[in-house]
Amino acid sequence: MDWIGLTVAHAEQLAPPLTLAEVNSSIKKLEKSHGMTSKVFGKKWATGAVQSSDDKWLWNELIALRAELRRAE
Repeated sequence: MDWIGLTVAHAEQLAPPLTLAEVNSSIKKLEKSHGMTSKVFGKKWATGAVQSSDDKWLWNELIALRAELRRAE
């Protein structure tokens, strides 16, 4: 009989950290697929004018991550 426990790992062990270039590329793909800039999307998201979906939640998170990465430079 073996003990089965939780696996604990740092995020960096699971995948390399995202770079600003990767985040910007992902944001550009979302802008193209939805036909609007992130600035327009951000305003609509803040007012609830866009319907919530997985890709829009991701877009919102990527915008926040981009801001953090820019501050860290």
